[in-house]
Amino acid sequence: DVCSSDLAEQGDAQAQAQLGFIYDKAEADEEGVAWYRKSADQGHPEGLHGLARMYGSGEGVDKDMAMSMSLFRR
Repeated sequence: DVCSSDLAEQGDAQAQAQLGFIYDKAEADEEGVAWYRKSADQGHPEGLHGLARMYGSGEGVDKDMAMSMSLFRR
């Protein structure tokens, strides 16, 4: 039985996005950004959306509306 964190470590984009969401909601913003970024780098919609929100709000990263909009468009 493989858990989400194991799948995320193995590169599964869906699991990475889910882990990003968990850290995001737990207010561990930098960890959330890191996992969302791994998922977004693979083009996963949930990872892109999560990372875009983080850039838009400045959580875990410097606020960057241009980057946020770019990620939302992808």
